[in-house]
Amino acid sequence: MFTDGSFWAFYQCIVLMVSDAASGAIVPVYYLLTTGKALAIYRKMMNLINESTERRLRPANIACDFEQAPIGTITSQFGNARSIGCMFHFK
Repeated sequence: MFTDGSFWAFYQCIVLMVSDAASGAIVPVYYLLTTGKALAIYRKMMNLINESTERRLRPANIACDFEQAPIGTITSQFGNARSIGCMFHFK
């Protein structure tokens, strides 16, 4: 087995997590490596997630960073979801 780590290959690692209402557990589902924070990158990312889930995601609430690109993408992809801001910044 070989392992290696690189700190410069990607701009950002985004972890998409879902919560299980019954148990209260928060589970990471996707680890996304991006090359930037542009709106087009977030749109492509959400399109790929929607395709892989056969467009079955119906989130009621979405927590994300206070940045225009993710908020704009979430609003366009999941219009019925309520954006509640980043849960890590509220702690």
